[in-house]
Amino acid sequence: MRELLMDLMENFAQYGYLVIFLGLFIEGEVFLLATSLLAYMAGYSLPLVILVAFVASCLSDTLWFMAGRLVGEERMKKYGKYVFIPPVRYEVMKKFFCEHGKKTLFFAKFIYGIGRITIFVSAVSGVKLKMFILMDILATAVWSVVLCSFAYLSADYYGLSPSKLVHSFRIIFGIVLALFILQFVARWVYFSVTKKQQQCDSLEK
Repeated sequence: MRELLMDLMENFAQYGYLVIFLGLFIEGEVFLLATSLLAYMAGYSLPLVILVAFVASCLSDTLWFMAGRLVGEERMKKYGKYVFIPPVRYEVMKKFFCEHGKKTLFFAKFIYGIGRITIFVSAVSGVKLKMFILMDILATAVWSVVLCSFAYLSADYYGLSPSKLVHSFRIIFGIVLALFILQFVARWVYFSVTKKQQQCDSLEK
């Protein structure tokens, strides 16, 4: 086990920045937290890790936004149910964007599990690209600093280091698992709220 972990650390130490950059196109908070903890152990500069995370996340979010534009509202209403956004839920989210567009785009970045769904729906519902880019840059800047700094402070607090690999990876697993669970809870709460909003709208009609 120790040899496997040593190989992992050696590979990360060599390609860590690239791993962080490419990985953020696939996953968000959980991946960044895990790789930031590894980056601390590899001796990476915190400001540079934040910069890489910021650039990669902004590019990824923009791709999700453009994908939403390509899908369009008609396809969203037709196929949205397959990605947990049925027509009724989409209409609720669209209405919310019309009323609280900027705040929604900003704070969705910090609600684990719904950030990219929110970006996608914002594009479909007609949010302007200029406004999206502005809010995404602001939100991603804060998000990157907070998450990476939290990882480095946690790693320092728990004494993560290459000399204590097994102990360090147990701590990393525990922190990542906690965030993973938080992500699912946040998503469940979010969809529960939108479901109640759907029911209220149905009663009003």
